[in-house]
Amino acid sequence: MGFRFVHAADLHLDSPFKGLAELPNELREQVLQSTFTAWDKLVDLTIRCGADALLLGGDLFDGAHRTLRAEWRLRRGLDRLGEAHVQVFIIHGNHDPMKQSEPWSEAEHVHVFGTHEPLSLPLFNQQGEWVAVVTGMSYGEAAVYDNLASLYPREPERRVHQQTGRSVPDSMYRIGLLHGTVDSNKDHDPYAPCTKEELVQKGYDYWALGHIHVRQLLSTDPYIVYPGNLQSRHIKETGAKGAFVVDVHDDHSTELAFHALDCMRWFEMELNLHEASSLQQAGDMLLRAVEDIREASEGRSAFVRMTLCASPAVQHDLLQGDLQQELLELWKESEWPRLESEESIVWPLQIMVNREETSDLERWREADHFIGDVVRLGDALLQDKEELAALLEEVLGSFYSQRRLRQWLQHQSEAEQEKWMRDALQLVVGRLDQGGEKG
Repeated sequence: MGFRFVHAADLHLDSPFKGLAELPNELREQVLQSTFTAWDKLVDLTIRCGADALLLGGDLFDGAHRTLRAEWRLRRGLDRLGEAHVQVFIIHGNHDPMKQSEPWSEAEHVHVFGTHEPLSLPLFNQQGEWVAVVTGMSYGEAAVYDNLASLYPREPERRVHQQTGRSVPDSMYRIGLLHGTVDSNKDHDPYAPCTKEELVQKGYDYWALGHIHVRQLLSTDPYIVYPGNLQSRHIKETGAKGAFVVDVHDDHSTELAFHALDCMRWFEMELNLHEASSLQQAGDMLLRAVEDIREASEGRSAFVRMTLCASPAVQHDLLQGDLQQELLELWKESEWPRLESEESIVWPLQIMVNREETSDLERWREADHFIGDVVRLGDALLQDKEELAALLEEVLGSFYSQRRLRQWLQHQSEAEQEKWMRDALQLVVGRLDQGGEKG
C-alpha cells in the first residue's frame, strides 16, 4: 500500500537572529517572523500535497525555554494538520530537549517520542490502513553523546504488535526518526553520533534525520536523509531551505521531491571587478550583481556578504577612506523603495575587498627597507609551520577560552591558516606602503 509523508527538521521557531541589530526596523521584523512563516508554509505544503504524515526531526524550538509565541504558532499549525487528518511524529533535539514534566500536546494525531528509549508507532494512511512503522527517541538534555541509533530495534513492527496486539502486515515499511550526527561533521556538535553503516545494518527503509542544517542525501539504499533546516538564520546557511515530500509505492520504492519553504535567503559571493577602470564602473557592476542575486533568490528577500575582487588600482581606491562605506550606502539606497513598498529586497550585510595584490610584495621583497624586512619575516613564517602555529596561538589565545570559537579554530586547515597570514601581510604592507618609497 502506497502512502506519502513530509520530512522536515530544525525549525528553530522564534530564533533570535543575533547580529542583525543594524537592520531597518521593517526588515528586522521580517527576519524575526521568518521561522514562523516557514513553518506555516510547511503546514500548507503538507495539507496541499495530501500527505498522510509529517515527520519532524528535532529542534522545533530554538531553545529549551520556548516562548509563548513559538508554542502558540506551533500549536496552531498542528491543529490545522489535525483538521486535515495528518499524523505528526515529533522528536526533540539538542536545542529543545524534552522535559517530561512539561507535556505540550494531547492531540491524538500528534505523537511526541519520549527520552527513555526508542518507541515504535504505527503510521496510517488517510484510509486508516497501517502502512509503516515510525521509530524515534527524543533528547532529554541539550548534549547527548550516546549512540541513540544503536538502541533502535531491528524489527520495530514487532514492538507495535506487542504494544497493541495488531497483526503485522507483510513487508512493513520502516522509518527511523533520529536527531544526530552521521559520520561526524565539523560544523556541528557531534550529538548522538553514529555511522552510515550502522544505519544501513538496522534494516530500515528511510532514516528521517535532523541536526545538520545542510540538505544531504547520504544513501538511497536505504534512504538516509537530512532535509536541512527549514529557514536559514545566518550567512553560513546559504541556498534554498525546505522539506522533502516522500512518496512510498506499493513495492516500497521511494521517491523524494524537495520543496523550498524559506522566505529569505543568505548569499556569500565574490564580485569580479577586474574589468572596471573606475569606481563609477565598479558601482554599476555592483548594482547589476544585485539584480542577479534578486533573480537567484526567486522572489524572496536576500541578505548578502560580498567580497570585491578588482585590479590593484581599483582595489587601492576601494581601500582608501570611506569608499567601501559609500558603496554599501549606494546599495542600501537602491533597495529602500522596495523595502518601503513591502517588496522582497536584496540587502547588504557587509562589503569586503579582496586584498590580494593590493600591495606589490615583490617590489619590497628585495628592498633594503623596513617594509622589506616585514615581507621577508612574513615569508619566513609561511615556510616554518611550527613558528606560524606558535604565532597564531599567541595572537588568537583569547579566543580559545570560548568553546565554539575554540572548536572552529581547531578545525581550520593549515592552508586556511596560511591564508590568514598572507592576508595579514598584505594588509600590513599595504598600510605601510601608503605614500611610501623604497629607500
